[in-house]
Amino acid sequence: MGSASDDLVFGLVVIGGASLALPLAHLREVVPWPGTVTRLPAAAPGVVGLMRLREHVLPLVDARPRLGLDDTAEPAIVVVLSDGERMLGMAADGVTRVSRVPGEDVVGLDAPGGLLTPAVLSPRADEVPGDQGADDDIVTVLDVEALLAQSGWPTVAVPVAELGRSGGASLVNTYTLLRCGEHLLAIDIAHARTTLPAFGVRPSVVDSALCLGTTGYQQWQVGVTDLLVLLGLGVTEREEAGPGLVVDAGRGHVVLALSALVTMTDIEDADVLPAPDLALPRPELVRGLAHVPGHGRAIVLDGEALVHDERVVSLAAIMTEDASVTRLASDVSSLTDDERGSLPGAAQLVLDAGGRVCSPLEQVREILPVPDDLLPTQVPGVLGLVTHRGRVLPVVPLAPHLGHGWGGGLGPVLLVEAGGGVVGLAIDALVSIDPVLWAQPDLDADGVQWVTVGEAEQLLAQVDLVAVARQVLGVVEVAGDVLADSGDVLPGSLPQVA
Repeated sequence: MGSASDDLVFGLVVIGGASLALPLAHLREVVPWPGTVTRLPAAAPGVVGLMRLREHVLPLVDARPRLGLDDTAEPAIVVVLSDGERMLGMAADGVTRVSRVPGEDVVGLDAPGGLLTPAVLSPRADEVPGDQGADDDIVTVLDVEALLAQSGWPTVAVPVAELGRSGGASLVNTYTLLRCGEHLLAIDIAHARTTLPAFGVRPSVVDSALCLGTTGYQQWQVGVTDLLVLLGLGVTEREEAGPGLVVDAGRGHVVLALSALVTMTDIEDADVLPAPDLALPRPELVRGLAHVPGHGRAIVLDGEALVHDERVVSLAAIMTEDASVTRLASDVSSLTDDERGSLPGAAQLVLDAGGRVCSPLEQVREILPVPDDLLPTQVPGVLGLVTHRGRVLPVVPLAPHLGHGWGGGLGPVLLVEAGGGVVGLAIDALVSIDPVLWAQPDLDADGVQWVTVGEAEQLLAQVDLVAVARQVLGVVEVAGDVLADSGDVLPGSLPQVA
């Protein structure tokens, strides 16, 4: 099953009312239960017959009696299983999600001679919001090799044209089919971290057309966005607790809000027809169109481009799961003038702190709403202390550090890391997240770099929040008594910016 450090990927299916898991490498495709099944003159228990799968003939089996599960209901789908050489179709009620499980969460069992692998998996409860304590929080893995080797169960050879499906140069890839409003979309499962059958959205301090709010995933609150908004195809009509798709954007995860999770299916590369760029709002995120039997025409997304899209990366960075900032945009000492002038495209957090400025989004570890449990400390220049993720953090107003006046209000708090410590910088308001359109190659006489951001092409000073955090942490941790004696608010000059 892999080492404890490996992530194992499973498709979770419902068979006879029970939740079971299939290694995704063996789950080729999911199709509707056929209207017509050709019976076979075979007496082996569980053999249903034959169905037509495109131009191929596929044997159908029903494993429910062999598994001791209820077999009275009509199956809804066929799960196509393969070991790379042989394949068959198995009756099932539905597919719930794709789940990536850490190797240490797979527990060995001794069950020789059956259809179950000697292992069970326990999906993290917080991966499935609302399922904590559910009866199926421990899921048994089906042994595909044992299924294909059952005495009397017929199999067919995998078509030669599809044998390369698991390699890097494969002709066939497995996709998750999604529905957003009227649009049927397909994304390669390699770029789908997992699916959420249902999740709720909490308000966020950066709510916008891009960010619908946040939701719980593992131990984090991650950003939620509308897939259709990302693609420029409108707004997804979604139930309040509808499904979602989790994608990994490098420094964090993002949940794509959907109308429905449809199924998993294989699509041949040759069947993806390129679409004219002029007919798509975001052609760089789309591979083309493909016809999916039983479902219709689907927009095939470029998963690699989607997870590296500037807006997805920016949203992931707001609720980053990375505990440390590995590369700071403010470290310009090692950059040449040409490199400083090549910053366009970098995501900027536009904010108000006694005036409008911007800062590289990657400098912000996390954004907190206005704290309601701030503990005042009566230290000049320090608003107080907050507890967050098991740490006590100082909160200071950002405006005085920029040479701006501070009105005494308390808005959202930006958590910024420097020198192994974290400080909360209180601002007036978050305005937007926008890419840089132009960056001044050199700092001006006051040590400020000017950039233009967003569609409105705002010309703003770019602030080095890490430099502010260094300044604050140095004063608070080393010279707090000096601050109190001097009565200084905090140094008020605009720091050198990135």
